Amino acid sequence: MIQRKFKRPGSLGQSWTASRSASFDMKELAMELTSVSEVFEKMPTVFNAAAAGGLDAVFQFNISGPEAGDYYVIVKDNTCKVEKGVHPSPSVSLSLAGEDWLAICNGKLDGMTAFMSGKLKATGNIMLAQRIKSLFPL
Repeated sequence: MIQRKFKRPGSLGQSWTASRSASFDMKELAMELTSVSEVFEKMPTVFNAAAAGGLDAVFQFNISGPEAGDYYVIVKDNTCKVEKGVHPSPSVSLSLAGEDWLAICNGKLDGMTAFMSGKLKATGNIMLAQRIKSLFPL
């Protein structure tokens, strides 16, 4: 059981205790990503530099649907940079609908399942696509 004491504003020092069972998943506390642009905005903040050791790659994302857009992510020297647009020579290109990209990022659709079912199309070094989850633990 996790217990924390909080003071209510204006409570003259009185406190109350909130309890919760310790058997909860941290993902429960995370907010669901709701837009394609939000995913790409968050990528630099959740970037796992430790998982990028020695990687020099460009991930191109071609998103279709209502939130259509092109983005690319450069991972080099344990850093990442996200840009809008099309990179002239990406290492891997991923094409999918915005709703499927959100489902993958929110853990509701497995990337490999999306690929095998044709929802996700990949060209170039498709093995790099498997590293996205470890590089960007959304």
